[in-house]
Amino acid sequence: MIEAAKTVKDASLMLDPQRPALDPKRAAEFKHYYIQRGHTESNLSTAIQRAAQEKTKFNWFYTGHTGSGKSTELNRILSFPEVKDNFNSFYINLVDEYGQGMPVFSDIILSMAKAATKTKGIKIKKEMVEFIGNFTKEVLTENSIVTETKGRAGVKVSIPFVKLGEEIKSGGMKSKIIRDKMYNDITQFIRLIDETTDAIQASTGKQVLFIIDGLDHFDFDPCFKMFNDHLNTLLRPKASSLYVIPLALVNTPLAATIQGNYSILPNIKVYQNPALKDLDGQGLEFYKKLVGGYAEMELFESGVMESLFELSAGILRDMIRHTGNACIYAAAENKEKVEMIHVEKVWDEEKAFFRRILSSSDFEVLKKIQSEPCPKGLDGVSNLIFRKAIIYYPNGEGWYGVHPAIQKILS
Repeated sequence: MIEAAKTVKDASLMLDPQRPALDPKRAAEFKHYYIQRGHTESNLSTAIQRAAQEKTKFNWFYTGHTGSGKSTELNRILSFPEVKDNFNSFYINLVDEYGQGMPVFSDIILSMAKAATKTKGIKIKKEMVEFIGNFTKEVLTENSIVTETKGRAGVKVSIPFVKLGEEIKSGGMKSKIIRDKMYNDITQFIRLIDETTDAIQASTGKQVLFIIDGLDHFDFDPCFKMFNDHLNTLLRPKASSLYVIPLALVNTPLAATIQGNYSILPNIKVYQNPALKDLDGQGLEFYKKLVGGYAEMELFESGVMESLFELSAGILRDMIRHTGNACIYAAAENKEKVEMIHVEKVWDEEKAFFRRILSSSDFEVLKKIQSEPCPKGLDGVSNLIFRKAIIYYPNGEGWYGVHPAIQKILS
């Protein structure tokens, strides 16, 4: 049985922001920790259900602030019977695949090929098997990287892709050689994906769906450039795809290109409206339920939860992170409860963080957003949204607010 922490020290351990996303397959954990959101992903669910019923391909873009709970909601949606019964889902986390270096469009195509060819028992044409072997030997100049698959997909045929991915992740000279060659041979890789996709669908009766996660963890500018320059190529494979992208991308011309095929998972509502800074009651209740799954509410003095909720800007990971840090400060002083003095230290940390990463020109933009939360245009704010200096709030038609810690700085 899962129980909430009963001491401040235990709470500081339980409230770990690096915990993996909740997964319905871990039923007991999911039931204990998951809190139903006020905003459901009806658009994404509808798109998946329509594609399943009509047996058609769909491409979707899913976004929200980093740490807003997208991965958990994705796991929940992908656990729906209509998804599991109609799709072979291949989950690709680009951070795991390529580390901290921003992947290029061909890296994503490579990851798709690796994921699809891992499917055991699927027939791969001899021509494609030879292409994989020859490509790998040419770019790596290693005769040991030879596949002996006899045309059957599975672990052996994916070994070259694993090796290629490792070289790209290392960032050495070979990564450029691989990428340059892939750029020239991208049509062949897409053909391999398509033929494998057809074979999987014929064998299982299910469509193939690639979930591409992690792009919201990389720098915004190269991510925008990749989609702006190579969107058509990324959507060329026959398989359906679901890309998790940075929220800031929908504040660029890309939004018009993918209009009707993206949805935003907003953060939890913190304020009633942009003019009044009264905390939203339902949002605060959500936060208390979330934290209550990890630590008993008796561990927090009066006013602590309200202040930490405001600082979180409604972003789930920051709710956990800030609350955990406050518990760490209290535990270091052997306190039985988290007090406001510990919360003030967390606020100071966050203010110091923004002072370090923002320029004086950034603060000028932030002052304008503070005075006009529903601007007629959003020129020049994409990187500030990416860094969560500007927060999107889902009230009504939506408005943009300065992060609460920055509000303290500006005031």
